[in-house]
Amino acid sequence: MPVSPKNQERFIVELLASREMWQEFYSNVRPHTFLQTWAWGEFQRRQGNEVFTVGVREEGRLVAVALVVLVIARRGRFLFIPHGPIYANPCAEASLPVLISYLRILGRAHGACFFRISSLLPDSPDNQQIFRRFGFRGAPIHMHPELAWILDLAPDEPVLLQKMRKTTRYLIRRSQALGIRVEQGRSDRDCSNFLALYRATAGRQRFIGFSDKYVHDELDAFGDNARIFSAIFEGRVVASALVVNAGDSVFYHHGASLPLGSRTPAAYLLQWEIIRDSKCRGAKWYNFWGIAPDDQPNHPWAGLTQFKIGFGGFRESYIHAQDLILNKRYWVNYVIERFRRVHRGL
Repeated sequence: MPVSPKNQERFIVELLASREMWQEFYSNVRPHTFLQTWAWGEFQRRQGNEVFTVGVREEGRLVAVALVVLVIARRGRFLFIPHGPIYANPCAEASLPVLISYLRILGRAHGACFFRISSLLPDSPDNQQIFRRFGFRGAPIHMHPELAWILDLAPDEPVLLQKMRKTTRYLIRRSQALGIRVEQGRSDRDCSNFLALYRATAGRQRFIGFSDKYVHDELDAFGDNARIFSAIFEGRVVASALVVNAGDSVFYHHGASLPLGSRTPAAYLLQWEIIRDSKCRGAKWYNFWGIAPDDQPNHPWAGLTQFKIGFGGFRESYIHAQDLILNKRYWVNYVIERFRRVHRGL
């Protein structure tokens, strides 16, 4: 779909320099993501990436924003919008053609071979067709969850417990009976304990974890809105989680645990205490982050998915990541990412 002169006159795209303006816009919409917060942009800068905070105005009023990351990788440069753009209202989606035209120019000016959008639009044939009209193609991989599990925190605690799977509820109570306690913090010690457990979990489950710097940078960028919860049994940390607060949601972003099984099911109590704390802070949603599709029983996240859905909640499915090719170097990246997808069993 080409950009019409009418849309060109209706919408104006610009770079936004005000954190306060950005966060005010974010706080008035309800995206289930923290990847479009100003803090996530600060995190990306700490990781060595360039960030563009793009806004779209209609008649002077901000109607859409897109945090755009210039990813500089050995396989090539590309622009990436994680879980965005986000809109003030559904009508603002009409600004997408103008935004895409802007990103084409921005990408070519910075030597990008493509740009990728991981939208929060629902996964539907109509939304897939929107991107087809612009010339997008499905990305060879996803970079952030495209199927999330979310818990509504409005019910009282007894109701939340009642809505859980019976086994989940039992294991929470068993953990309490065993004397497992849950603490939270963001000190250097909390971070070190989490990282040690996280590295052990990655080695045991054979996945490539994020670096120590990644976790440190995330904690620093989000400040008090990122915390580490630790479940402690017999004097040692046996399960841990890093959570992020954004808007009216709390997100379970990283987790780790010792392989103690049903003897000390601390991970269940850990999640329950995070849920309780989130309610006390006035959050409306607890986002368990990514889960596996129902039709992929061998997916690497299958076991973790069963754990998450046991707490009750609902699925939220987003359209698959979309790529717009800017030059032929895209295909080098395509081949590498396809290989990684197969290697990881996704």
